[in-house]
Amino acid sequence: MNILLLDDDLDSLESLSVALDSKGYLRREFSDPETAVEAYRSGEFDVVITDFRMPRMNGIEVLRTIRGIDPEAYVIIITAYADTENAIAAVNYGAYAFLCKPLDIKSLLHTLHRIESKMKIEKGK
Repeated sequence: MNILLLDDDLDSLESLSVALDSKGYLRREFSDPETAVEAYRSGEFDVVITDFRMPRMNGIEVLRTIRGIDPEAYVIIITAYADTENAIAAVNYGAYAFLCKPLDIKSLLHTLHRIESKMKIEKGK
């Protein structure tokens, strides 16, 4: 699985990268939402993991843009600023998951495993 990681906090981005690397996931890191969205257009990514609060584009805007490119895209939003309104907006715009920081890596890995399983089933159809 090839993952696009997006977070303007470089420490969070590095921590998440290390965790995913240790489990064998392929990933590319981005700290700028616009650059990340442009890279997504290449078609090389299976999953997007994006922070919610970033300059120029928030996680919902990234989600909407990515889903505009690919309506079936798997997008996971992570945030330190969880509230019901943001979670509802994320679900309404098609986020696969909305996870809170500090991020529970086991929960993220479980979510990625569910996506992998779903992708295998979809390939078999």
